[in-house]
Amino acid sequence: MSTDKDESRTRMNRRAVVAAGLGVIAAPAVLRVIPANAQSKAIKIGHVSPKTGPLAGFGESDGFIIDQMNQILKPGLQSGGKTYPVQIISKDS
Repeated sequence: MSTDKDESRTRMNRRAVVAAGLGVIAAPAVLRVIPANAQSKAIKIGHVSPKTGPLAGFGESDGFIIDQMNQILKPGLQSGGKTYPVQIISKDS
């Protein structure tokens, strides 16, 4: 003799099994894409400095310094036997 509670538990268990099964099936496809995407990205360095306004005098030399850093980092950075390009992103505070 089955009751409504037993049937609802069975349905929930079936749903859990189906959801878990779909996750197991989809996982290899997702995991194959993630490393390839991560390897192709550049290393981004953020720089925030006053370029306008009353404190702009403190940021006058930033252009020169960032150009020098770009020259030094032009070949990229090596990590784990791979070389990654470096991109410096400078914004006004």
